[in-house]
Parts: sequence; structure tokens; C-alpha cells
Amino acid sequence: MIDLGGDDVYHEGTVSPQRPVLVIIDLAGNDRYEGTQPGIQGGAMLGVSMLVDVAGDDVYDAKDIAQGSAVGGVGILIDFGG
Repeated sequence: MIDLGGDDVYHEGTVSPQRPVLVIIDLAGNDRYEGTQPGIQGGAMLGVSMLVDVAGDDVYDAKDIAQGSAVGGVGILIDFGG
């Protein structure tokens, strides 16, 4: 998923056996990333998840296995600014 900017809200978006790779690239905007499921916001369970946010004053709200963490996979969260 590629988002070219704006004030976006991302809900959930997990890595699963049906979707083992998830990449989100957001170039601009004051974004909000929220969810309660494990494996969101650059977090992964048995897969690969990457979240890259280039600019903006962003808010991250999650429970377990999120924001660059992983269990049996690779989780990456890169926030360049904000």
C-alpha cells in the first residue's frame, strides 16, 4: 500500500498466512495508526511487516506485537520525523 500523503487513519492491517508480507509507506501528513490485533504497525507474527512514515506528527496506538516487534518473523517501523 502506498499513500502519497494526507492526514490518514490506519486501522489494524495485520500479517497473516493469507497475507504474509505487508508494507505501508506514508509520505506525509499527521497520521494515526491504531488497532488491537497483534502484528500491526510494522509488527509481525510469522511474516514480514514494514511501516515507513516519512513526515508528520503521527500517533501510534497498539496492544501486543506491534510497532516493529515480531514473533517468528520480521517487524520494521521507521518514522523519519514528527
